Amino acid sequence: MKQTRRWVLIGTLLLIPLLLAGCKKKQPASSQHHQLKVVASTNVYAQLAQGVLGQEGKATAIVQGTTDPHDFEPGTETAHTVEQADLLIWNGIGYDDWMAKLAQKQPQVVAAHVLDRHDGENEHLFFDPRMPRKMITQIEQQARNLRPKQQKQFQKNAAAQQKKYAAVTNLADQARTNLATKQLNQKVAVSEPVFNDALKYMGYQVANASFANAIDKEVDPSPKAVRDLRASLEKREVAFFVDNTQNDSKVVRQMVSLAKKHQVPVIKITETVPPKQTYAEWMTGIYQQVLAVQKQEQG
Repeated sequence: MKQTRRWVLIGTLLLIPLLLAGCKKKQPASSQHHQLKVVASTNVYAQLAQGVLGQEGKATAIVQGTTDPHDFEPGTETAHTVEQADLLIWNGIGYDDWMAKLAQKQPQVVAAHVLDRHDGENEHLFFDPRMPRKMITQIEQQARNLRPKQQKQFQKNAAAQQKKYAAVTNLADQARTNLATKQLNQKVAVSEPVFNDALKYMGYQVANASFANAIDKEVDPSPKAVRDLRASLEKREVAFFVDNTQNDSKVVRQMVSLAKKHQVPVIKITETVPPKQTYAEWMTGIYQQVLAVQKQEQG
């Protein structure tokens, strides 16, 4: 979403190395006796890291609340925070690439690398049910490398986190099993491709890719794309409509109203973790919506 704004960041990012020259040089972490300082682009990755660190470190998210990481413009304060980190964590492939510009020589865990994803693919990797397990493993490894004496504690913490997120993945697995064995409708429509990784994992097929990609690029969908989506909703040809409620596009709001009018279930998602929720709670709530729709479809 909002990929057209990436160029706006270039001028700011080019200035940051010059501004950092005046910052006090950080002493090597090995010579200091302090908690590990982990800096993540968003609270999703900060929460994963904090779960592994426990009392042995502090994970800080650069982007807070409902701010879209695509829109974030880092300043000198952000650059200094990143410079002081022992470990950096971010998403990659266009979602928060300003982190790559700010990164120094610290160890880094990048979700796109961990999941073997590349530019041009869906950048909303936090909706991939496999992401938490793989990221926790990599974060634990980096933490052990940085603090070998605490490796047993990191292993214990990571095991607890793996169990926690396995419960979330189990919900996605249950939905996938239902779809494969109970002759449910596999076609869905989406407001934009935010949730597509999870849909693909569960076995669903997005029927309105042209419409969704246009919304993602912040351009108007073609008249044909709008007509096709309207027809699929009016004829109830899709199992449900996935609505990113943080998108205020007029045409998307119209499609949501049309879906409700024709009794097509609407799965509500957001692109960032809602206030007062954890990443695990956020994902659990979304998968529970899908399971509820599947149960309703079975009758």
